[in-house]
Amino acid sequence: MATAPFLGRDEELAALSGLVSRSFRAGTAAAAIVRGHAGSGKTRLIMEVRANLEPANQLTVSGFEPERQVPLAAARGLLSAMTSVEHEGSRLAALLDASSSGRPLEPVQVFEAAHRCVTELAPLVVLVDDLQWVDDLTVALAHYLLRAARHRGGGLALIAASRPGPAVSAFARSVGRLLADPDRMVNMTLGPLDRGCGVQLARCLNSDLDPASAARIWQQSGGVPFWLTELARAGTIGSITRPFLMERLAGVSADAGWLAAILATVGTPTDMAMIEDVLGWSQPRVHMAADELVNDGFAMRVGLVLRIVHDLVREAVLAELPDGLVRRAHAQLADHLEAHAGDDVQLLREALGHRRAAGRPCSDLALRLVSSPRRRLLGPEDVRELARVADDPAEAAAQSSQLRWEVARIASELGRPELALEHWVALLPRLTSADERARAALRASQAALQLGDWTQARALFAEACAAGSVDAVLAIELDAYQSELVGDSSTESELPMRRAASAARALVHSRGDHDALAADERRAYLAALRSQFYFALRTEQPEKMLHITEQTALACDTVDGRLRATLDGVLALRLLGQFVEAERRCRAARLAAVRENLPATAFHAGYLLAGTLYHLGRLAEARAAAAEVVAVADRAPVVVPTWLSQSWIRSLVHEIDVSMQGWQTSRAAIEDLADSEPNPHFRLNVRLTSGFWAARLGGPTDTPYAVACLKAAREDAQAAGCARCASELAVRAAEAYARVGWLGDARALLDTWDAGHPKAIGEVAFWRRRGEALITAHSDRAAAVAHLEAVCGQARSMSAQLEHVWSRLDLGKVLAVTDRERSVAVLQATAEDAHQLGAYSEQRRALQLLRAVGVRAWRPTRHVVDAGPGGLTERELEIGRMVATGASNPEIAEAMFVSRKTIERHVSNILAKTGTRNRAELAAHLASK
Repeated sequence: MATAPFLGRDEELAALSGLVSRSFRAGTAAAAIVRGHAGSGKTRLIMEVRANLEPANQLTVSGFEPERQVPLAAARGLLSAMTSVEHEGSRLAALLDASSSGRPLEPVQVFEAAHRCVTELAPLVVLVDDLQWVDDLTVALAHYLLRAARHRGGGLALIAASRPGPAVSAFARSVGRLLADPDRMVNMTLGPLDRGCGVQLARCLNSDLDPASAARIWQQSGGVPFWLTELARAGTIGSITRPFLMERLAGVSADAGWLAAILATVGTPTDMAMIEDVLGWSQPRVHMAADELVNDGFAMRVGLVLRIVHDLVREAVLAELPDGLVRRAHAQLADHLEAHAGDDVQLLREALGHRRAAGRPCSDLALRLVSSPRRRLLGPEDVRELARVADDPAEAAAQSSQLRWEVARIASELGRPELALEHWVALLPRLTSADERARAALRASQAALQLGDWTQARALFAEACAAGSVDAVLAIELDAYQSELVGDSSTESELPMRRAASAARALVHSRGDHDALAADERRAYLAALRSQFYFALRTEQPEKMLHITEQTALACDTVDGRLRATLDGVLALRLLGQFVEAERRCRAARLAAVRENLPATAFHAGYLLAGTLYHLGRLAEARAAAAEVVAVADRAPVVVPTWLSQSWIRSLVHEIDVSMQGWQTSRAAIEDLADSEPNPHFRLNVRLTSGFWAARLGGPTDTPYAVACLKAAREDAQAAGCARCASELAVRAAEAYARVGWLGDARALLDTWDAGHPKAIGEVAFWRRRGEALITAHSDRAAAVAHLEAVCGQARSMSAQLEHVWSRLDLGKVLAVTDRERSVAVLQATAEDAHQLGAYSEQRRALQLLRAVGVRAWRPTRHVVDAGPGGLTERELEIGRMVATGASNPEIAEAMFVSRKTIERHVSNILAKTGTRNRAELAAHLASK
């Protein structure tokens, strides 16, 4: 095999060579400390430095562990070379000869004589390898030589390589203070080789390796040069590591060997105090065994934390240990972790893994884990591990049955419906109680519904009803869920909702207050409220929806439940056209969800926030928020509410882009979403989006496309059977039909809608009024102007800036025939507003209409934002209020979809503008305004 080439340390070699050159040129002292764990290539780097020096300009010092306690043992070669110096060398030789003849050694005299020799030999580099094993007197000599060169002159460069540790850190600090010049001191730590250098090195060492094999060896070695070299020369893992390592490990003491077994079993960096507790050893005994492993290159220590030096070592140790010893090590670790875990999910999870590996029963510990108040920190693999414990025939039957139930429940709590469905269905055949079977089937049906599998959801619900449960509390849940499962505004949905609501009210009355409800009773009461909320949503009663969310928030006993109720309230506020309040509540809920580590709720809030910002006309913020929501959905499975779909989440980004970039840019993406959405209930909104914007921004040739999209959306609405979606579709499609001149269809839709909606409020009333205005514009322009002025006023009252822009575009277009001067003024102001919003499609439409009335030139004016308290902008005031709630900069950045540095800059500006010195003073300042 070839000799290992020098690769991957070019920058380090250049830094050391540069330091030596500066020392030689200036005739001054300089030093470099090179740290690196065993196998990192320290010695090879020192060898490369030596190879670039003239022999007369270098002296070496090497530390050896057995000689650490022998004074000047490491300096023997260095001092011997110095004795050849004329005059001063003979004096040094005499001092050394005197000590060898039994006289006491005088270190200061030896040090001074050595310095005089260095002065004669200068310029000189002293290269120290394995400083961690150099005896104390030699370390003191090196420091003395540097100090003397620093004060008396002489080109001396000291380059010392060492494993990390307290001794080298202390030496480096002292030398740094001595030299007091960063240009004369280099500190470096050798990390792993990067992929490119590692692959190149492996193939240089073994020409039989192809690039893919060399890359695998680099990865398995962790980029550590020693292991990479050994593996590359062997060509495979197994042929080198175990025999090579076990031969070396056979020479360590029994204590060091058992410590290696414990470290290999743990598999992660381990605190020395924990090792003392696990093994029951004294601190000196643990430290002595640890020192032995570190010195032999099997372990590394950083402070008081110890770990096996490399996974290859760990795997080799575990492979050689007898099964009995491995189980014993796992048992000791499990006992320690259980005793100290409390309700810490991470420690309990580790304890469970060790107890299973030790072959002990685990059901009691698994139940402790799923009962922890912090169980929401568990992940999908943890749920699977708990399920494996429950399915283990060696576990006690009673505990296994209870654990299976808890595993399914925790999967539901964690927002992983695919796991919940799997475990609830698996549990069903094992249950004999009618109540338990009904409850498990209900939970399985709810999980299937979350996954969008309506067929399985209905089948499981039927199984829940057929179980024959007589539990009155469970009956409330079943009725409430039946109303949700039917999913329309028919009697079939209304009757079970009303039964659930009546029984839930009676239950609360019997207890005196909802605070007195037991856990299952509270769950049933909240389910009844949820069914009322969704029925109110389907029957277009946003005021009632808002009232129900307030009741729900009061009844919830968890942070997550209250936040979800808040988000339901945000949906109601949006339907009422109260977008400013919706944004405030939504942003606060999202911030709280991030702070409480509730990713599903934070995701839900992010989607609602993006849509709310869009309605408010804050397009850039809305785009960033929507893109972040999509990115979260792409990274991991996300559970969305039953009224929402992934296609809606993604179409929001494209709809924002319609205004910011153009309709044609987003058209294909929206079409793809519609084609890929299998559920007509969700597909109709995507079809509507495509047809609606084609009608708004397309030309005459786009009319057939717009009409086709609207027709497809109406067919989907009929197939979905959702009255609420059909109602919203009717008023929005009426506007689109009116824009493309299909007045008969537009009129028919509004007349049908009016028949079923004697009272219209909020956003849907706004849409209906605008559709009416656009129809009227074709026959009575004066009446249309009055209608559109009212539409503009309603858009302003809702703070719906983008809709306000469109309403004024329509007004300006109608006025062009009857009042050109006013039309120009309206359209110019609208173009300005669209420009400030970043709504460039709307801006272009305003300019087209201006050109149609003879105005060719327009330039945007500078936009001035009204300042809030202390001269704060609207954005600064918003951030200031979040600071006042106690939110940290990272939390605010997360909630506002911007970087931490942006928030830091805003907070600094806010403090400066308000004259406050800290966050507490700022909170008090804003509270007084």
